[in-house]
Amino acid sequence: MLRAAVPVTLRAPAPPGRGRTAVPGNLTAALRLDVPVDRRPLRDRLAAVHRSAERRRASGRAVASTAVLRLLGALPPRLHARAARAVYRARFFGAIVSNMPGPDTAMSLAGVPLGDVHPILPLADGVPLAVGALGWNGALHVAVTADPRLLPEADGFAGALVRAFEELTAGPGAAPAAGSGALPEAGPPRRTPT
Repeated sequence: MLRAAVPVTLRAPAPPGRGRTAVPGNLTAALRLDVPVDRRPLRDRLAAVHRSAERRRASGRAVASTAVLRLLGALPPRLHARAARAVYRARFFGAIVSNMPGPDTAMSLAGVPLGDVHPILPLADGVPLAVGALGWNGALHVAVTADPRLLPEADGFAGALVRAFEELTAGPGAAPAAGSGALPEAGPPRRTPT
């Protein structure tokens, strides 16, 4: 198993007495998910991750983690930095994964249309891999940050990720993509239309 830290955006819960009336704003939560990296079929591994994520979201852990994040944010900057570095590191997880919803329409900056976006996530201390995904104007943009000193397979990871997406979009019953097993094969990533 690979334990991944997954930042999650939640709606703030309604205060008592307001029923289901929405409260403005979002909360940032943190989940840790175990991702199987064995030789099971890709769809089976994806289903296992989905079930685990749903159980953790429903358990209240995500909401509880927002309290911890708020507490850390209330600390003086020097203590905040020390506390964040103590918990956001390889001792607690081996990868960082984030899926961020973006706008579903074209955007521009100073009148110039924005094309590609790159959801680059920084690595934590001793963590060799971060994967960011961002839905933007009808396309999914993915960025991989890897430390090849800590993850010797880093060169092949992006290509293996593309092959996994191809396998998932091919539909059930399609032949597995070459190299979609537990370890990525070396080779340059391929860009595919989204």
